[in-house]
Order: sequence, then C-alpha cells, then structure tokens
Amino acid sequence: MSKSIIQDSPELRKAIKDRFAELDITLQAISDDAALYDININIGSLSKYLTNSKVANLTEEVIVWIAFRWGIYVNVIVGNPQIKNDRLNSIIIPYDEDRCLRFLKHKYGTTHGTKKEVAKPKRVSKSTSKTG
Repeated sequence: MSKSIIQDSPELRKAIKDRFAELDITLQAISDDAALYDININIGSLSKYLTNSKVANLTEEVIVWIAFRWGIYVNVIVGNPQIKNDRLNSIIIPYDEDRCLRFLKHKYGTTHGTKKEVAKPKRVSKSTSKTG
C-alpha cells in the first residue's frame, strides 16, 4: 500500500533532488540546516527517500518542510482541476462506484478495491408486549 500522496510523489522527489543538485548541497548540510529549525532529518532516511526507496523513512510533514525550506511549493488539489475564466478551479465529479473501484484496483492492486461480501447485521426488533 502506498504511504501518502506526498511521500509517493515522484515529481516532488525529483524536484527536491534537482534542487539539492542545483545548490550543490550535501545531505549532511541539509540535516544540519534542518536541526537549526528543530527538525530532525536522519541522513540515511533522506538518502533512501531521494533514491526512490519503498522503505518508510521520512514523514509527510518532514518532506513538506524540506520542500518549502528549499523553495519548492507543494499544493494538493482536491477534485479535478478545471480552468474557467482564466482561473484554476476544482470540481468534484459525480459519484460512479465502478469508476472508483477500478481506480482503487489500479492504484492498490487486487487485494484492495474488490468488494467483499459482508454479512449484514441482524436487526434487533423491539418487543411490543407490555409487562406488568
């Protein structure tokens, strides 16, 4: 299963990696700089993140902090982007269960996105008899 939109983003990972190359900055320097702001970044974890490791290493919060610290702005859009009157808007499309399940199956594989038959809970009927 994926970690998160931020942690799994190849675009964000590449942008951060390219910025570090552009600035010719070492992982140690990045870690030392973060420490000045009370952010703990393990060099090994940062290295794994930058080399596309699937191992959980940096939190989403730390990745976003790194991006903003080094001038890479992160935006998450909810819905489908749409340009209207020269403005970027976000629309929520109508619900389509089949489309949603196909997306889940594509994104998460066969173990997710497949509807399982679940026994419905039995209703407890209220007794109408009176005692007393």
